[in-house]
Amino acid sequence: TPADIPDTVNEKGPEKIWINNMELKNGDYLATNDATEVSENYTNGTPYVAVYKNGILYLNNINIENNANGESSGAEDHAIYWKAANNDDLIIELIEGTTNNISDGKWSAINGADGGGFYCPSLTIQGNGTLNVSCADNAIWVWDGTTIQNGATVNITCGGTGISNNDRSGKIV
Repeated sequence: TPADIPDTVNEKGPEKIWINNMELKNGDYLATNDATEVSENYTNGTPYVAVYKNGILYLNNINIENNANGESSGAEDHAIYWKAANNDDLIIELIEGTTNNISDGKWSAINGADGGGFYCPSLTIQGNGTLNVSCADNAIWVWDGTTIQNGATVNITCGGTGISNNDRSGKIV
C-alpha cells in the first residue's frame, strides 16, 4: 500500500506542473512509471509514482527518462517543469524510503522557468527519500533559490552545473 498523501497545502505552489510533458493539476497523478496519460482525482490507497496535490509533488519510486530534443524553452524539454505565474514555489516531497530517478538527455532535468522576468520560482526538495538526477546540462535549474531539507538525499550527475539559478538573490540551502 502506498504512503498516504497528507492534506498539507503549499500556498505558493504552481497551478500545474509537467512530468515528461504530461500536465498535472491539483489531484492528478501518474499511476506507474510507464504511464502515458495522467490520472485524475487521486485518493489515498491508490498506487502511484507521482501525485501533484496542493502545490506539492509527491514522488514514490518514480523513474523518469526524458529524451526530448527541443530548444529548452518548454515543458517537453525537461523531465519535471513548471513556469511561474506568480512567484510559484514548488515543493518536491520524497516519500520515506524511496529512490526516485530523474534523467534528461539534453537539458535540465528539473526546471522552474520564470514568468516573464517578474515571477521567479523556487524549489524545495524534502522528505526521507533519495532523488537521483542525471542530465546532459544543468541538473536542477530554478530561477530563484533551491532548498534541500528534512532528510532528503539528492545525488546529481550532469554535464553542466548540478544546481543553478538565474537570480542574484537566489540561493542554495
